[in-house]
Amino acid sequence: MALWAVVSTLTAVAKDFKGLLLTRLFLGVTEAPFYPGALYMLAMFYTRQEIATRISILFTANICGAAFAGLIAIGVFQMENAAGLAGWRWLFIIQGVITFIVSAASAFVLPDEPQPTRRLTAEERQLAHSRVANATVELQENTSTWRGLLEASRDPRLWVPIFIQHFHISASNFKAFF
Repeated sequence: MALWAVVSTLTAVAKDFKGLLLTRLFLGVTEAPFYPGALYMLAMFYTRQEIATRISILFTANICGAAFAGLIAIGVFQMENAAGLAGWRWLFIIQGVITFIVSAASAFVLPDEPQPTRRLTAEERQLAHSRVANATVELQENTSTWRGLLEASRDPRLWVPIFIQHFHISASNFKAFF
């Protein structure tokens, strides 16, 4: 998240179309791990029965953020020529700085995993770990990641959520192209 914030802020210094394309490329590279990382963090603390609600909250927050982004941008664009910068440059600077601050705070607040966190007592850490461990499917011996991926891709129950996710992403990000 901190790298994304830095790249987003640096977008404000792009001088031409080529510079904007390069910053967009690096923005995509730094943004790509966000959702897998967020889902991984949720999966470490919540059981399969609990995680659907948490993922729904994550996706809903994304959509609500996108809904208000335009309104925030209109306000920021009013800063046109403040300190000699265009309004769109201010937009990238402000979102980058805010994201960097949130990222720095998250480094101290979010635990890496349930076991070593100091925010929980020893009993709470053990409970958090055992809840998820008991709800997790056992890893079979002599099974590779690729074999597991192939096995999962053959399961027809997987394809419905894949299509739902695809349509969700398409619908919620449609605004980015128009």
